[in-house]
Amino acid sequence: MSIVGGLLLMMASVPETLTGVATATTLEGATQAITREPVAHYEIIKQIGENGGGFFGFNSAHPLENPNGFSKLLETWAIISIPSALIYTYGVFANNVKQA
Repeated sequence: MSIVGGLLLMMASVPETLTGVATATTLEGATQAITREPVAHYEIIKQIGENGGGFFGFNSAHPLENPNGFSKLLETWAIISIPSALIYTYGVFANNVKQA
């Protein structure tokens, strides 16, 4: 799930690079350092494992962790995948899938 999710997040424009910091000039003329590191695979593991926090420390509110609607949908699916699987597993162990 992590490999496929990481690839899908990379396709959804979540950064996955080892080039490091990019320097940009703001409208006021100051320079700004933009961190671009391997975010996609950390992000999907964080969402599947529900480990909290984010790569940038904003809990998926940072624009590079969640750039569009598809990435939000994928991350939401990742968050609910394990709890919903556990409900089904309860039904299998109870030998009554209707209970799940």
